[in-house]
Amino acid sequence: MTKGTTFGDILAAGGTINLSGKTEGDIRVVGGEVTVSGQIGRNLSVVSGVLELKPEAAVGGSTQFAAGNIYLRGKVEKDLLGGVGRAIVDGKIGRNAELSAGQLTVERGADIGGSLTYISSEKADISERAVISGETIHKLPPQETYHFNPQKFWEVLFVAQAGIKLLSFLSLLAIGLLIMFLVPNLFTKVTEKGIQKVGQSLLIGFLVVILFPILFMLLMITIIGIPIAVIVSLILALLAYLSNLFVSFVLGKKILEILGKKKTAPLWILAAGLFVWILLTSIPVFGWVMKLFGLFFGLGALFLTGWSWFQNRKKMISGK
Repeated sequence: MTKGTTFGDILAAGGTINLSGKTEGDIRVVGGEVTVSGQIGRNLSVVSGVLELKPEAAVGGSTQFAAGNIYLRGKVEKDLLGGVGRAIVDGKIGRNAELSAGQLTVERGADIGGSLTYISSEKADISERAVISGETIHKLPPQETYHFNPQKFWEVLFVAQAGIKLLSFLSLLAIGLLIMFLVPNLFTKVTEKGIQKVGQSLLIGFLVVILFPILFMLLMITIIGIPIAVIVSLILALLAYLSNLFVSFVLGKKILEILGKKKTAPLWILAAGLFVWILLTSIPVFGWVMKLFGLFFGLGALFLTGWSWFQNRKKMISGK
């Protein structure tokens, strides 16, 4: 709230602001509800939910605003400019009024010294007794039209897919590095088992994928089987995801051997294989075939490696 006389400018922000004094300079306000009942020597700028200029209010310059609602019953010596949801003009404007409004009402006490220009989808309600010295110009809001741009669409789609593939590559590589750190020989063992028994790996992977839904349904029938079904599903989903790593490792190893790089660090073998694998699986139709092949091969090789480890442990225990 301002009272008395202010010889400079005023900057204010708040929930409810009352400007009732006299100000020689400009006033700039941001508030929820702004009420002006005093005299402003120069310009008034307001951003608010509600702006009200009471009959005794006087602005010596222009008034600029962005508000939800405005009630102008006072006097603005120069121009009234702004955007508003609903505007009621019942005061005096010395020059032009330019408004963008959802609803505009010009009441009988309004006196506009220049033109009234407003942008609105609705025609303003203007009293016959209101005084508008210049023209009254009604403009409709611009209609936004969307034009489908096939080239832009494919460009955006390509960038999005490239981003997804890059994220997939980095995440798989990070998981692969973690596995190499925790279980150093796992990649080598799975790779050797898969290469030695390609047919068995594919067959076992195929049978796992086909038989698992049947096993899942049987487990879900019983109360005890429900948590087991959930756990088995999570394990199988994890193994299916990891199968990409082992297939990529086999692929990377074969590619580097062809290039004469037989002594390459496991990290670079995995990175090279992953890069080629992601490219291959991105090809339409052929990519889906490759994904199925990788799923069957990776799952089968993992199961064969796990079974081999179990047999070795059994022999060691029996030997003891």
